[in-house]
Amino acid sequence: MYINNLRSDAKIKRMSQFPTGDFLKRYFNPKWIGGMMKGGYDGARYMNSLVEDL
Repeated sequence: MYINNLRSDAKIKRMSQFPTGDFLKRYFNPKWIGGMMKGGYDGARYMNSLVEDL
């Protein structure tokens, strides 16, 4: 299965490659985590829902 990634680089990726790249670029980014921590309760709730959905 292939996914057409239109976010920034517009490349076609395999389904097995897409989640790994997305997680590494976004959710394990220290700046993103810091921004969520500054959001207080709402940021923690968003991070919790992300983990539950995994």
